[in-house]
Amino acid sequence: MTENQKKENVKKWIKDICDSLNSNEYKDIYPDSDNYNYQEIKHPKELIDIIIINSSKFNFLNKKGLINKGFCPITGEVLNKFPMQWGMYGRNVFMSNEGVESCQKYDRDTYLELSGHTEEGYEATILAKEIIKDINKYKTELGKELTLNYLLIFIKLLAFSGIIGAFFIHTSGWVIIGKIFLILFLVIILLVKFGKKNGQTLKQRIEMLELGIRVNERKLNNLPEIINKEKQEKAALEANKQKMNGLLDDINDY
Repeated sequence: MTENQKKENVKKWIKDICDSLNSNEYKDIYPDSDNYNYQEIKHPKELIDIIIINSSKFNFLNKKGLINKGFCPITGEVLNKFPMQWGMYGRNVFMSNEGVESCQKYDRDTYLELSGHTEEGYEATILAKEIIKDINKYKTELGKELTLNYLLIFIKLLAFSGIIGAFFIHTSGWVIIGKIFLILFLVIILLVKFGKKNGQTLKQRIEMLELGIRVNERKLNNLPEIINKEKQEKAALEANKQKMNGLLDDINDY
């Protein structure tokens, strides 16, 4: 496929979607919807954001087969059997690796333009969001595990009360022993069923989640150092890559 054919694929993808959203068929269903001029779309990502955010637009276009057509809407190249995807809430647009990278660059450039932040500021914002997301995930899991912990403590107290009560009920010794064994058996089953998960005890899981929260909070407080370190690592990798390319060129020349 030539570069011109790829460009034509992208242009047609944009135009077909804009024409469909402007059509009477769509307007009859959603009369208050906006009009879209395909010539004003500077980057396909603009249109992708519009259609994946709005479920009615996505579903309407998807039923017509206008979203995923076997080629990348960003680069125009034919997709392989395992394409990348960009979307939310299950509304996905399939694209190539280069297409995903182009979308990420578009988002970064747009953010920098609108916010006036530097490249480092953008990276710090993205990293901070990822860390906060991890912290919230750990806290949610920790809340579940602590609830389970309190429930098991309550069950143990009930079992202990039942054992003590068994001695004060005027029954034969064998009946008391039978009740005690039954209570202990039920407690053991509950502890085995809910206490261990993936080879870890409940206490170990709680400690690991608390550690995960502390580690991520420390990362959040040391963002400048982390970003600077990542920058140095990227520079080192790029330098090594250029060095290897130089060696390969020398070998080929030889």
